[in-house]
Amino acid sequence: MQHHATKGIYLKHGVYWLAGRMVRGVRRPHISLQTTELVEAINRAAKIRAAPELNPSAGLAGEVEAFLAAKLKAKTYARSGG
Repeated sequence: MQHHATKGIYLKHGVYWLAGRMVRGVRRPHISLQTTELVEAINRAAKIRAAPELNPSAGLAGEVEAFLAAKLKAKTYARSGG
C-alpha cells in the first residue's frame, strides 16, 4: 500500500513527477517536480497540493464557469438565487 505523502509521485527518466488528477472531468497535466530526490519530491508535491494553480489557459473565468457548471449539474446551485 502506498503512503499518502507519495501518492501520485512517480519516477520517470530519473526525475520525479506528480501525476495529474481529474478535476471536474478534466485531467490536469502531470507536473515535473524537477528533482531526483524522493524527499524533495514529496516536499514539492505537498506545496503544489496545498496551493494548486488556476488553469492557465482559461484563468479565473474558466475556473468560475467550471465551478458553476458543476454546481448546476449537482443541483446544489440555482442561477435564480433560490
